[in-house]
Amino acid sequence: MESMSKQPDTTGSSLNTRLEDIDKQFVEHAVPVRLRPLEAFKLIHGSVPDGELRNSLFAPIAAWFIERYGKRAEWDGVVARIPMMIRGDLYLLAVPFIASDATLRLTDFIEGLPPEIAESMTQEEFAVWGEKGMLAASAVFKIYNLGIDDLHFPVFDRELLRRALFDLENASTSLKMSEDTQGAIFNAHAAAEKFLKIGLRRAGVTAERRSHKIDQIFDELISLRSTYAWLKASVGLLCAFAPDMNIRYKAVPRTMENAVSAIHTSLNICGTLAQIWLFDLARGTEKSQFSAGRYYIDGRQATFFCDRLCTTAAGRSAAVLMAFADRPLVGPLIGEMVIEQDHSSLYLEVTDSRQVEQLKSQFEALRQRCQNPVEPESIGIGIHSGPEGSYAGGVIQIRREKP
Repeated sequence: MESMSKQPDTTGSSLNTRLEDIDKQFVEHAVPVRLRPLEAFKLIHGSVPDGELRNSLFAPIAAWFIERYGKRAEWDGVVARIPMMIRGDLYLLAVPFIASDATLRLTDFIEGLPPEIAESMTQEEFAVWGEKGMLAASAVFKIYNLGIDDLHFPVFDRELLRRALFDLENASTSLKMSEDTQGAIFNAHAAAEKFLKIGLRRAGVTAERRSHKIDQIFDELISLRSTYAWLKASVGLLCAFAPDMNIRYKAVPRTMENAVSAIHTSLNICGTLAQIWLFDLARGTEKSQFSAGRYYIDGRQATFFCDRLCTTAAGRSAAVLMAFADRPLVGPLIGEMVIEQDHSSLYLEVTDSRQVEQLKSQFEALRQRCQNPVEPESIGIGIHSGPEGSYAGGVIQIRREKP
């Protein structure tokens, strides 16, 4: 397909002519209609951050495709659908596109969830479902952001990425429609395999890898870049579900819970790799290291201050990061955590002077308000870590008055 124009003329008839030419290429390459507005936008405008400018540039492109193809070209506002087991039944969580911070009720986005289940949810159930939903949604947005900026990748890598996204989508939807647990696990495995192979290519290994054994691909990958070792448990679990291609060709009994876990684990692998690559692009290098006195963000745009460097009990270089936030539901909070330097690629240093001053002001104000240290458990916050993802959080119970 055509390369992106540096200064495209996107006014009136010129835009229509351009879109006609682009759509002819899409037809030749069998690009799904629902993907064409975004793909055309990237070809014309390249990478544009979310915001008013992006919306104004995208609107006429989307309108052109909707006029031509009708509802087939309309986006339902759902970034992805994720399977969740709730009281023994399978549901899909529709992850909505959100342009800014918002407070959403989880049960409003679980498709087909009976009202009696939503209303009778216990705090313990919400803790489990909320954790899984949050981890999966976080991974989905990282993958989505990579898809938006995939023009930075070579064509072959972009093709691998697109096929991986279809694998993830098919894993969830086919599991819901057919209950084919083996097929869902195969697709989840295939998505992770493609992401890991992109990782190899980014590390300089251009020879095609025909093996489907992701543990071997992963071992080769971490020998080239140790930061990926963070995903060892996730790769191990996915291999346990699909140790070989018999999962595709023979009867290999797997439960619905196995299939859901495989999809969430694959999302964690793909999402983590996506975030590392996005931060590599942002900093202009794969090299990263925490520095005392600097401010950082992670893939969820959470903010951190590097208080000091340290050494772990195992003798590994690390840093003490102070996570800080002031949210409406939880109030002011500063949390101290030790992160190894090998994992610094999962964080991006804030270098814009204006943003640094804003973060400094926020952090100093919070430090004045947060004088009394407490144990995380005493305020309902726990550290959750496993093959499906890691995060620090908890459940807050809020009374809602009925209208």
